[in-house]
Amino acid sequence: MRLRVLAIALVLFFPPLPAQAQSAGKIARVGVLGLFAPELGARSVAAVREGLDELGWREGQNIQFEIRHASGKRDLLGPLAAELVRQKVDVIVAVGTDASFAAKGTTPTIPIVMAGVADPVGTGLVASLARPGGNVTGMSLLMSDVIGKQLQLLREVTPRVARLGVISLSGPGHDRSMKETEAAAQRLGLKVHRIVLREPLALDDLASELRRSRSDAILGLPNPALDDVRVRIVEIVNAQRLPSVFGLTYWTDAGGLISYSADLYAVQRRSAMFVDKILKGADPAKLPIEQPTKVELAINLRTAKTLGLTIPQSLLRRADHVIQ
Repeated sequence: MRLRVLAIALVLFFPPLPAQAQSAGKIARVGVLGLFAPELGARSVAAVREGLDELGWREGQNIQFEIRHASGKRDLLGPLAAELVRQKVDVIVAVGTDASFAAKGTTPTIPIVMAGVADPVGTGLVASLARPGGNVTGMSLLMSDVIGKQLQLLREVTPRVARLGVISLSGPGHDRSMKETEAAAQRLGLKVHRIVLREPLALDDLASELRRSRSDAILGLPNPALDDVRVRIVEIVNAQRLPSVFGLTYWTDAGGLISYSADLYAVQRRSAMFVDKILKGADPAKLPIEQPTKVELAINLRTAKTLGLTIPQSLLRRADHVIQ
């Protein structure tokens, strides 16, 4: 009887350890897959690491990262995803649409967390935002009418623009974005000319393509494969004296005129929450996909001056970043 009382007392004062503590000896293995080059890839990985660190995951103690970057070469994504599967990672964080497709095409079982995909439903990655199904969930970059707003910003800076050149790659992500671009351009009375860059990205014929398109302004669709050559693309566009709008802030840092997009770092950091839930037993099929809530407007005044453009004060007041 005395032993039974003692046992009950021990349970009351020392309740069972939570599941995470019970498996404290196990180190979770998280793969990170992306098209990114090392420079921008380090920023993406840092965002995921920071998010996980805030949730109690310490590298070397209870979590280990396997980083695989394709440096802009989309044909490497499949083999790199297969590498992560062979490493028996617990979760794959896929940065971007191409990486997400590569991961999904490689494994139907390992959970995949998207760290920023433009339109996961429209491209067929998931069944719906509320119930993605399968093994893919995470963060979308889809926000209502972002491309439409990008084109409106161009119109504020260059009201006479009539013909829009769209720099893109081939593939489901950009094909879907082009449909949205054409619809937004039609509403504004703009004609659209798509300029599909050939891979590998030599860019030797981009200047002649821009001239042939007779474009008044340029929209650059975001893709990690283009990030490593963003400075060269912007130089070519500016040399043709074309106002431009891009989807990510670091393109404006590289010399683009305007960028308007979700805060990519915040999106990638937020993806850590999905990793945390999955490592604690959540089913990715039932984790609703989240959309960003914050957008960033950046304006490069140096580029505006080079192009002989005056940025309206009303636009400057709305900007989150202004490059003098």
